[in-house]
Amino acid sequence: VLFRSGQRDRMLGDMSYGAYLIHAPLVSLYSLWFGQLPFMERLPYWGALVLVVSGLSWLAWRFLDKPVMTWRELYLRARL
Repeated sequence: VLFRSGQRDRMLGDMSYGAYLIHAPLVSLYSLWFGQLPFMERLPYWGALVLVVSGLSWLAWRFLDKPVMTWRELYLRARL
């Protein structure tokens, strides 16, 4: 890798695992509740699902992953 990624790129990369974990149960509920609707009627709910997964992923990153990663970095720096 020749160039370090920017802050936004690193944030999205860190959030991707949270999105992976969060989306599975929500997609299951979405399919259960809205799967029988025609495609065009499901579309607004799909958009809301994307926003909810994105928001929950950001919250998990900001208030869980980021503090833990900061603590880990400080801990390792102190040990080395």
